[in-house]
Amino acid sequence: MTSQSLSRLRKLCLALPETKEAKTWDHINFRVADKIFAIVAGEKRNDVLCVKVGKPRQKELIRDKRFTIAPYVGRFGWVNLTLARPDWNEITNLVLLSYCLIAPKRLVRLLEH
Repeated sequence: MTSQSLSRLRKLCLALPETKEAKTWDHINFRVADKIFAIVAGEKRNDVLCVKVGKPRQKELIRDKRFTIAPYVGRFGWVNLTLARPDWNEITNLVLLSYCLIAPKRLVRLLEH
């Protein structure tokens, strides 16, 4: 991931209520209430964004070849999106969805106002 893209993703994730950045398993991840809602990882020279989308949305998304079921957490509705050509509207929507699925309800309500 280019430093410019990573900077943009950081800005997006860290603007959400009570989020922080950490590094786990050699991957950058973004957390809320100490739970991960987004991971940036390298996968065979292709960077990916890993987010939770829920099982129904996961089934939809993996029809697109840019998406795969995330290893280890895929059974919980997580997907990887290849970031070769990032669509920032799509990334923003996926990050927000993941945040809302992971964050405490009181924090999600802050986004609704």
